[in-house]
Amino acid sequence: MSFVASPWPSDLPEPRVYKYLSSLLIRAIQKASPPDHDLSSSRQWSDLRDCLGQMSNIGVVQSLVRCSKFRDSLYHVLKGVERRDETQEREAIAKDQADIVSLLGKVIDSEEHKAEVVSLEDDEADSFMILAQTVLDDWGWWRRIGNGRPQARGDVDTSDHFFNFTEKFCRDVHKLLISLSLRCQKLPSSICIDGVKLWSKVSILGGSFADVYQGELGGVVVALKRPRALQDKESDQLIICKKVFQEALIWKSLEHRYVLPFLGIDAISFAPLSCIVSPWMRHGDILTFLKRSGPVQVDIDQLLLEITEGLNYLHQSKMIHGDLRGNNILIDDTRHVRLADFGLASIADVTKGARSTNNAGSPQWMAPELHFPDRFNLSFERTFASDVYALGCVYLEIYTRHPPFMGCSDAQLALKLHRKQRPSRPSSAQCLERTLPDDLWSLIEHCWSELPEDRPSAATALRDMEDICRGTVTTAKITCPLPETEVVLPTSPPTRPVSTLPTTVNFTEQRRSPRAAFSSVSPDPTEASLPNSCVVCYNQPKHSDGNIQHDFCSDACALKWNQTCRIRGCEEPVIFDGIQAFEVCITHHAMWVVQFPRALFALIMLF
Repeated sequence: MSFVASPWPSDLPEPRVYKYLSSLLIRAIQKASPPDHDLSSSRQWSDLRDCLGQMSNIGVVQSLVRCSKFRDSLYHVLKGVERRDETQEREAIAKDQADIVSLLGKVIDSEEHKAEVVSLEDDEADSFMILAQTVLDDWGWWRRIGNGRPQARGDVDTSDHFFNFTEKFCRDVHKLLISLSLRCQKLPSSICIDGVKLWSKVSILGGSFADVYQGELGGVVVALKRPRALQDKESDQLIICKKVFQEALIWKSLEHRYVLPFLGIDAISFAPLSCIVSPWMRHGDILTFLKRSGPVQVDIDQLLLEITEGLNYLHQSKMIHGDLRGNNILIDDTRHVRLADFGLASIADVTKGARSTNNAGSPQWMAPELHFPDRFNLSFERTFASDVYALGCVYLEIYTRHPPFMGCSDAQLALKLHRKQRPSRPSSAQCLERTLPDDLWSLIEHCWSELPEDRPSAATALRDMEDICRGTVTTAKITCPLPETEVVLPTSPPTRPVSTLPTTVNFTEQRRSPRAAFSSVSPDPTEASLPNSCVVCYNQPKHSDGNIQHDFCSDACALKWNQTCRIRGCEEPVIFDGIQAFEVCITHHAMWVVQFPRALFALIMLF
């Protein structure tokens, strides 16, 4: 039976929040009492009156600040009531949550109420921040699970709870949360985590503004990003704290397969400084990953597609990254991209960008309007369009492994941008023997349009990248130093390298010479006698992840496996037929098949 609130007793003050739970409690006490019993003498009734009295004659903001403790007090009284109906309790809570969202909407619509929120201190500030973060988490749950439609949790329909949820509402709540956090210099305690074990106070990585350390959380290797104070001044500490708080609160709201997960804030390891905790990405950033993987081992266009999809998610979430470049794009254990470093990220208005007096950033990836805002009759503000300009720079950077405008000083860069010059199309040699597709270069130039309004949206760039990935295959441009021989082999191995480290298969791959490929006897008896050893060095055991065994002991051996043709001067990848990898490319393998019998016959005739 659906819950219906009872008439409110005249002798009890009516609160602004949790009226339905209070009404349920009133009815439960009335049912549990004898018909002729005076409720005013009941201990439960007295406790309820005290709870309600704490919520009377207070404003909207204070009602929201105290709502959590008020709910706990009501539940404390409710525990002593017999024959509770838990289904009706959940329905009452769902309706009360809808009222809380409505009250929060009143706060958002009133400048007076917002000023009162920003002036909150200590525990009151923490209570409001936890409430706001909970509301944002609920919105994220609806958006991920409901796909844009309200869902029922358990057997309770929560449609009313989400009735007032709009993207603009949540964006305004998010901004208010950040403003309160920055003013009171604290984060909601709900996003702080305990139990982080710092492995060493020697940083693993370092940048201009932060150092990265390794640690462990619940048996998982994590990264701790600690801001760097250039000078030990109180003003510096305040600025750093504000940067960390803003980055954490923005990052906390993001959840996507191509965005680095936010685990929480560690306020203990480097107290009084706070660290942002995220999973450790052992492959590093995308440029390091590509360098280790070799020139032909990775589908570049697929990685670019994933980067574009991640940026499109940010823009759909009304978030501006602000510092998109190769060093801020990491590779996870499954070799997919993860956008990271939201230190310059911001929340965008529907029709405006993100106004900021902080003009930090990476100049070579910054759009012209960020270098010369006066020239465009704009104030300095990062926008979706400036992110898209940086996306075009990232496309070029990933193909060439170099930043755009490489070798230019800041003055030279400013002069080029003032003259509306852009990097020229790289040659195949500059792309490490890859051919940059024509459609991709057209997209890059579109992203580099001088006027922000002329650039494509991230969604348009994503559609274009999907078309490029469907129509092109990123492969190396191969040149063979020996004349090609047209020979039809009995079986034609594909001209692709062994996939990069560590390939998980159900058999042991064996690298054989071309002649050994025609023999049923293994060329190296050691391989057969050491089935659990690395197939490259044979000295170390194969790497295992739980029940999954890989063929290599380490990244180094996996990279050695993915080599090019052994014929001097040939850079074509070795062939692989699914069971074995050969020492040479398909061209030289074909030549071997044809020429070896002839050479053998000639040798026999000589004798």
